[in-house]
Amino acid sequence: MSDPSESRAVTRVAGYVRVSTTVQEEGGSSLGTQEAAIRAYCAERGWQVDEREFQRETHTGAELFERPALTRLREAIKAKRIDAVVCYAVDRLSRDPYHLALLITEAEHAGVAIHFVTETLDATPIGRLILQVQGFAAQMEREKLRERSMRGKRAILHAGRLVGSGTHLYGYRNDKEHGRRLVEEAEATVVRQMFDWVATEGCSVRAVTRRLRERGVPPPGTGKFRYADPDQERQWGPSQVNRMLRDPAYKGESYALRHTADHHKRGRPDFRPPDEWLRLPDGLTPAIVSPTIWDAAQARLATNTGDATRSVRIPALLRGHIFCPLCGRKMIPEMDHGHLRYRCGSRVALVRCPAPQVTAREVEPWAWERVSAVLLDPRLIAAGTTAYEAHDMTAVMARDRDTARRELKKIEGQQRRYLDQFGASDNPAFPWHLVEEKITALQRERARWQEILDRSEQAVAASRRDE
Repeated sequence: MSDPSESRAVTRVAGYVRVSTTVQEEGGSSLGTQEAAIRAYCAERGWQVDEREFQRETHTGAELFERPALTRLREAIKAKRIDAVVCYAVDRLSRDPYHLALLITEAEHAGVAIHFVTETLDATPIGRLILQVQGFAAQMEREKLRERSMRGKRAILHAGRLVGSGTHLYGYRNDKEHGRRLVEEAEATVVRQMFDWVATEGCSVRAVTRRLRERGVPPPGTGKFRYADPDQERQWGPSQVNRMLRDPAYKGESYALRHTADHHKRGRPDFRPPDEWLRLPDGLTPAIVSPTIWDAAQARLATNTGDATRSVRIPALLRGHIFCPLCGRKMIPEMDHGHLRYRCGSRVALVRCPAPQVTAREVEPWAWERVSAVLLDPRLIAAGTTAYEAHDMTAVMARDRDTARRELKKIEGQQRRYLDQFGASDNPAFPWHLVEEKITALQRERARWQEILDRSEQAVAASRRDE
């Protein structure tokens, strides 16, 4: 396959530069040096760089869809606004070989060439193979760097110091020199007010969120995060408020390793079990609220589930037990011109749910009729409990079985691809040890999922025999 840039004149060239972190940028692996090399590369060939399509970003190379600048570059390729893309090196475009193959395929389909300043991109099958192995090696190096970084962080934590990297916890700023937190009084005042609303006034998480928005309090991300869309709405959210109110740091307790290593990939915190948290020495995080206030807030949050009728002005039979059919949120009772209605609880969400309201006159008699029929017949209760437990256990085991089947099919596909890609190479210098390590890891993973599949299939079969 020939290089598209060799078959026609290159008049529109896009550049792409990337570093993984701002620390790399400050430490010398800068966007500026990459950009200078790209411009020199284009000048030697008489190519004109399209400044509108020159993309720069600070982001990990292990991701694909979460990189805004790369997304804009892919849109330019798809729209054929450019003839070629020039990057400094392969791992600047992507560290994942599968992502790299996808990007190259997209560019070839649009007739756009991809060039690297430090390496030659050969479009032949052998060149593709070398390119994928290079990407795989870069991915392995990333995992090694990640492991070394984690060991360093653990050493700092076990020495009784906080790791100084990362975003400041709202209400504090990080003292990197001494490995501790210092109170940021302006934000700490907001934190005290939030705990007081919950512990003293009995406010719910949504009520606290609403008050913060109504009073125009800047949310924690203001001035700390770069948003892909500069006009993106920034405001407090219920999940954010809930996490803050439950964080023991605000009563002076410092914990590390609370989150899993890849929790950021899911877009939401993924907590480890509490017994895996590492308790750090006292004094590293000054208390903003007293333990008494913090404990009182936790007790109030535990009761704010919707089961208790906190608003005696609006007694509602289905409070906390009726859910929106569109988004799944709990529906909230409210009075409308003297009539009790249930509406979706998305009032403080970024996007309100379009589900219509339902009147209590319509839904409450219907619900009570069915509950009464069960309560008046003990046989239905016993039969329903037995059937629910059996169905619930069978459903769980069936889900485990289906998950194991999917994972095994995925692993088998990966093994076939590796054999197809690497089996035909007779190059004695080919790094077979990298391929062998990957195949061995896939075999271990396959054995683990096969064991899960066998156990779940046996359990499902036994459950159905008992029915």
